[in-house]
Formats: sequence, C-alpha cells, structure tokens
Amino acid sequence: MTSDTLLPTVMITVYGKPKQKKTSDALATFPTALFLGVPSAITLVAQNELGFTPSVHPNSPKTLPELVHLLKSLADSGEALQYGAIVVDDLSHLCQRSMLEWAESAPTGRSGKKDRFYSYQQLNHYLLEIAHLSRHLGVHLLMTFHERTPGTNADGRFCP
Repeated sequence: MTSDTLLPTVMITVYGKPKQKKTSDALATFPTALFLGVPSAITLVAQNELGFTPSVHPNSPKTLPELVHLLKSLADSGEALQYGAIVVDDLSHLCQRSMLEWAESAPTGRSGKKDRFYSYQQLNHYLLEIAHLSRHLGVHLLMTFHERTPGTNADGRFCP
C-alpha cells in the first residue's frame, strides 16, 4: 500500500489503562501498518483477535532518540510509504526508559547535584521532534500510551 499524498496524514495518540484494547484498536485501524514494539506481543494480539500477522519491525527502538532516528530513516528512504501508517506500541515504555537514561546522564549543576529538569527537557525535545516528523513521514502515525496510576517518583514526591 502506498500513501495517497493528496490526502492529509494524521498523528493519533491512543491513551488508556493497560489491557483496554489499545493495541487491538491500532491493528484493526491500520492492518497494513509497520508496527514498532514488542514483536511477540503485537503478533499474538493480531493473530488471536484479528486473524492476521502484522508487519513488525524486527529491531524496534527502545528509547525516544532511537525512535526519532528510525522515523527519520523510514521517512528519508521512503520505506514508510509502503505501509501507509506507522504504529508505535507503547510509547510510554520508550518515554520511561529514556527518562531513566537521561536522569543518569544529566549534567551536574553548580550545586554539584544532577540537573533534575534535564530529563524533562529531553522528553519535551524528543516528543516535539516526533510531532514534527509526523508531518513529513507521508503516512499516518499512531502512538499508544498507557495510563499511569498516581504514586510517587524516585525522590518520594507525589505524582498524580
């Protein structure tokens, strides 16, 4: 399938609690899409619930910088056009893993402590980069996110 360049493409975010059929909905909406995520999980859902085997990238990204690099590569090579859509399942995991890596590599400020805002600055940067790339992929981009229950962060502060 090739993308119809006369029609606009969309960036879609699907947000919800775990096990609420976000992956199933993405598979049903874009059955010919290139899926980025855990291949066995995506394939299992597609085969058991919808009766087909989806196209799943064999080396799905594990962090947001890897995702941005892959999306740029798919856009530049034109490979994305053969799928009509790209589905990232689940972007929450990539965000969490990236935040952990950025917290570890955060620069040290004048106080001698790591910059607590560095991870959030990086998160903002890469999510904006993904939004920008979605306009130039030539195909639809769907991303699933899972809902996080209220709790505390690594510093023991409450997070809604």
